[in-house]
Amino acid sequence: MSVTTVSAALSGSGRLGAQTRQRVAAVAADLGYSPSPSARHLRTARTGTIGLCLPDQVLALEYYMQLAFGAAEAAMAQGLSLTLVPAQSSRKPLAAIPVDGMIVVDPVQDDQNIAALVDAGIPIVSCEEDPAGTLHSGAVVGDHRNGAKALLDHLVDQGAGSIALIAPPPTSSWSAAVRTEYQHFCRAR
Repeated sequence: MSVTTVSAALSGSGRLGAQTRQRVAAVAADLGYSPSPSARHLRTARTGTIGLCLPDQVLALEYYMQLAFGAAEAAMAQGLSLTLVPAQSSRKPLAAIPVDGMIVVDPVQDDQNIAALVDAGIPIVSCEEDPAGTLHSGAVVGDHRNGAKALLDHLVDQGAGSIALIAPPPTSSWSAAVRTEYQHFCRAR
């Protein structure tokens, strides 16, 4: 058999009969052969890597570390690698990173990372809405207004009379939502 036939049989491509595919798979299993991910990625012009861009100011918070490890586990389950990418203001280095897609966590207004990725044609999934309102390949969005309302109501129920908000600037969608709910809460009381 030719290399092309074996490759087509193991990758499930090409016009081969089921019997040929089964015979090649059996021989490969007997030999303990497993395909090279690097070679496969060369053929498909993909890297097999997803980037994860976390915000600089929060890297020590447990939530973001759990998110990173969860993304790494999910990527591995799909046969992909995860590359941790520091948030940067320079567009050129981020767009030059060899990834098939990027997860951008907590994008901010005028996020140069997102602009660079869009310009490079790299698919983006954001954790939280893009404040620019740009629709990307997907987004995972929390209900921060209702979460803030529930927290404020709980504090009042516990006897709090004067509640202050300490939050980052409203440059991300979640921080803007929390501030909006806090202002609504204050006006209502």
